[in-house]
Amino acid sequence: MVPVKYRKEILKLLHVLHKGVVSSKIKAREYFYWPNLNRDVEEYVSKCKICQKYQRENQKEIIINPETPGRPWQKVACDFFCLKGKEHLLMIDYLSKYVELKPLNSTTAQSVITVMKSIYATHGIPEYLVSDGGPPFNSNLSTNFFREWGIKHHVTPPHFPRANGQIERAVQTVKSFLLKLPKREKLCMLYCLTTGYNQQRTCHH
Repeated sequence: MVPVKYRKEILKLLHVLHKGVVSSKIKAREYFYWPNLNRDVEEYVSKCKICQKYQRENQKEIIINPETPGRPWQKVACDFFCLKGKEHLLMIDYLSKYVELKPLNSTTAQSVITVMKSIYATHGIPEYLVSDGGPPFNSNLSTNFFREWGIKHHVTPPHFPRANGQIERAVQTVKSFLLKLPKREKLCMLYCLTTGYNQQRTCHH
């Protein structure tokens, strides 16, 4: 049983990625025990000022549910986001919901292709890639790359980004993690974000 003097610090560590009450309680019960553990986790999470600040309102959104692929990494989606002046490429597998997050020096076609190749070297080449139709995906260089590597590029409808619902939800979650991380932890943010999201997708909120 964990002594009282260590419990607050443990709760802080359990909630470092600011996951929800249920997933925090599941993680707590895996490693620790003390009387009223569930109650303490609930109270700690409910009082978290960072979570209160960045909690998104529940909204009904129209999401197109794509056909489920037959195997991991057969179909992926990707998108960019800029946060505090830094561009990132986020790619998600449609089947497993596994996420890869990579920083970008620029969003030129060549830079993005280089990052994609590094991801594919780890996970394999997807059959389908879903993205918007803007640059750099609409460039001749990208078109040639997709053709040479045997990747079928599907473009989401303009003015309807939620058609790519998988990546939209992943971007929101990852950006939320990034905003919540203390400044002193920015050096390890890519590990924390990717690991945190990939752990979170197996838990309930």
